[in-house]
Amino acid sequence: MSYQRLIAGAEWRSELYPVLLEWVTCNYGGGAYGSAVQHRIADGELRFSISRGTFVCRHCHQLAYDSQRIASWDRALNRAQSIRERLGGTANMYEPFPQRPKWMHWRTYLELRRQYDHANANSWPGWVRR
Repeated sequence: MSYQRLIAGAEWRSELYPVLLEWVTCNYGGGAYGSAVQHRIADGELRFSISRGTFVCRHCHQLAYDSQRIASWDRALNRAQSIRERLGGTANMYEPFPQRPKWMHWRTYLELRRQYDHANANSWPGWVRR
């Protein structure tokens, strides 16, 4: 596996890093290559560790995905904005809530409005709600 790394005060440098792979058979036939660590993992499970300077197993080193580091209020805000955009509006929370699109059932629109209200209520950080 090859990756590029920026050394402090230097240029990007390409480095080769060996990753042991093993052939794993799939349940419905065929197979795929997976990393050979303490347990079988998919190729996408390897993460680069800044402190170690190497690729490590996400499970073995208890690393989290970026989405798991997002605060709950920020996740709720992203959900509310995506509902607004799905209805043809913008992500701007200061604009009025979008009207029901002509092609959408009322039941679907009302459910999305309910989900939006719930997400919007939870989109304020804890220090603002106090």
